[in-house]
Order: sequence, then C-alpha cells, then structure tokens
Amino acid sequence: MRAAQARMRKQKGINVARTLEMKEERKTRAETKTVFIVDDHPIFREGLAGMISREPGLRVCGEASSAQQAVAAVERLKPNLALVDITLPGRSGIEAIKDLRAVHPGLFILVISMHDESLYAERALRAGGQGYIMKQEGPEKILTAIRQVLETRAVVE
Repeated sequence: MRAAQARMRKQKGINVARTLEMKEERKTRAETKTVFIVDDHPIFREGLAGMISREPGLRVCGEASSAQQAVAAVERLKPNLALVDITLPGRSGIEAIKDLRAVHPGLFILVISMHDESLYAERALRAGGQGYIMKQEGPEKILTAIRQVLETRAVVE
C-alpha cells in the first residue's frame, strides 16, 4: 500500500513538473519575437538569420528574395518584424513596405539597406517603416535597432 502511494506521489510530482515545463515553454514562445527577412542577396539573408537566431527572444520565421514573395509569406506567417532591403527585384523595398502594411497592419518594419539614409530613410518611414539602418553597421547595432523597433521606438542609424 505504501509503495503504491509513493508511486502515485512520484507520478503526481512528475506530472506537476511536466505541466510547469509546458507552461514555461509556452511563455517563452509567447515572449519570442518572430522576424522575417526580405533581401535579394542569399548570403546576406543567411548571415542575418544566423545572427538573429543566436539572440535570445528572437527567431527568424522566414525569408524572401522579392517583395512579391515577402507579401505572400508575411500574410501567412504574421511575424512581429520584417527586415526589408530597399533594392529588390520587381518592386522596390519602399513599395514592399506599403504592400506588407496592407496584409499585416501590426507588422513592425525595419529597413536595412546599403543606400545612404539621407536619401531613403524619410521615404521608408513615410511608407510605414519604423526604422532604417545601414547594412554596414555592426551586428550589435543591428540587433539593438531590431529590439528598439519591436519596442515601438523609431530608429534611424
């Protein structure tokens, strides 16, 4: 009898521990912000995705090389943030921002470009972006910009 009660207590303890682990996992998933990358250079997308995936609380949920691909994927995936290049095949990044906003109004958008901010930052922000950062910035600055935009703060670097 005592052995059976001990097994039941042990099983109950295991079940409680599993329940707590599951709650913690759901909480972590809820706190993790998803990022979608839009850039026509595969090596840049791969490097950016690798950098982001090593960062706690951030997860890359998808990538696209064109505005058209991005709009279809963002509509389906509903990420928290999109990193968008200005120069894309077909439609420009500025037009892509407008299209992305149309399919996912709550999407935060950070433009990441090689083009001088003095020429494009204002246009990107007017189109619906929350930030603009140059590709030549270091990883820490880019990650900081991502976090700032996710915290609803505008960024122009």
